[in-house]
Amino acid sequence: MVHYSQMRVKARLNLHRVERLLEERGWSKYRLSRLAGLSYGHVIMLLQGRRPNPSIATVAKLAQAFGVPIEELLEEDDGVVAR
Repeated sequence: MVHYSQMRVKARLNLHRVERLLEERGWSKYRLSRLAGLSYGHVIMLLQGRRPNPSIATVAKLAQAFGVPIEELLEEDDGVVAR
């Protein structure tokens, strides 16, 4: 059985949506990293597109921090695949 944290989403993180949510809330990337429980460097790499296929656990942390469904942070929702 594949552990939840090892799953990868087929869809890419919608960087424009994340940036828009940051702007709407007046949050810095650092604040997002703290609220999501991710390192600041990880958040920066995600938003620069250097980690285009984050784990579902990472997307879930971002979604929880923003208070939105996971699907809202994905460009297309075509499922989940194991690493």
